[in-house]
Amino acid sequence: MTFLKSLERNGKRLLLRTISLILPKQEQVNPEQLRNAAIKKVLIIRLEQKLGNMVMTTIIPRAIKEMYNEADIDILVHSNLTPVWENNPFVRLILEFNHVSHLINPFRLLILIISIRKTGYDVALDCSNPAGFSLSNGLFTRMTGATYQVGFKRGNSDLMLNVSVAPDLSKHYIDIIIDLLSVFRQDIRRFEPEIFITDEEKSRSMSILENYGVENDSKVVVIWVGARFGKQWNIEHFRDLGSTLESETGSRCLYLCGPEEKRLFDYLTGLEMDNVLNVSDLRTLACIIDRCDLFISGDAGPLHLAVALNKSTVGIFLVNNVGMYGYDNCENHRVADLTSEPEDIEKVKKVCREIFQLEPQR
Repeated sequence: MTFLKSLERNGKRLLLRTISLILPKQEQVNPEQLRNAAIKKVLIIRLEQKLGNMVMTTIIPRAIKEMYNEADIDILVHSNLTPVWENNPFVRLILEFNHVSHLINPFRLLILIISIRKTGYDVALDCSNPAGFSLSNGLFTRMTGATYQVGFKRGNSDLMLNVSVAPDLSKHYIDIIIDLLSVFRQDIRRFEPEIFITDEEKSRSMSILENYGVENDSKVVVIWVGARFGKQWNIEHFRDLGSTLESETGSRCLYLCGPEEKRLFDYLTGLEMDNVLNVSDLRTLACIIDRCDLFISGDAGPLHLAVALNKSTVGIFLVNNVGMYGYDNCENHRVADLTSEPEDIEKVKKVCREIFQLEPQR
């Protein structure tokens, strides 16, 4: 553990001890009381900056709206990920939080908290990472003053929440969220992530893609080359895969990079490849993905974007977390599990051929 990380953790422990002395302990609410309550205003709180987890959180507004048709649903999110929620018909208001700008300017933070408390939410839903307690999410949930402060039971959550659900981390992330929502109604159905893009946005992205040889009737394969830490597949494997799919399907293959993939972008463009895009805008990325016939990625945020747009996907997993983050319905969403054989290019090609309904190669 680095010195700064150690300092951060020790600081959080000290802050939690201080908070526990100031704030009275929460009195836990019987979930049956919540199920019988008239819910009119709901605030969803998700301040983390992981794209994939945020996208999976998009199942919540539709689910709540199905249970409480007249409810107003607002969401408090980090400013970097507000584009995920744009044009969502189930969200009334998007509130932005930024750890840096709000903490530098405490007056701005105070105004945000006062505004939230004045709204008079019936429910504040802390849907942060079920695997670990988030102090910032927990504090905001407590400070809302909502009648029901709901979230996952872990760490010091009992200090911040009065309705909590123990997460089953053996389940898929979406199913863990469904379990959280079961405090409102036990027979809730499973929803899928969703992103809403406009025709105008699609038109703008098509103008971009025309510069890369994509026409209206083109079959398009998009490969996202990045991923965090040990989830990054060998870039030469991606190139081999793209070349094979272009040859066998007649598709135009595009390689996408984000700001964190600058090294890979520079490498690919240095090979004088004319099908490499550097996309920094989240809405533009979603529109480009929406145009593709197949989206291929490691275990990274854009994979979840593609699923939310209901595109055919192949997720390449090098780390053993397929059960929590993978999508495989044996139809348009498939997984290439390479946890034991990370260099098995043929396994990935086989899955892609199955999606395109091509004959197996001998």
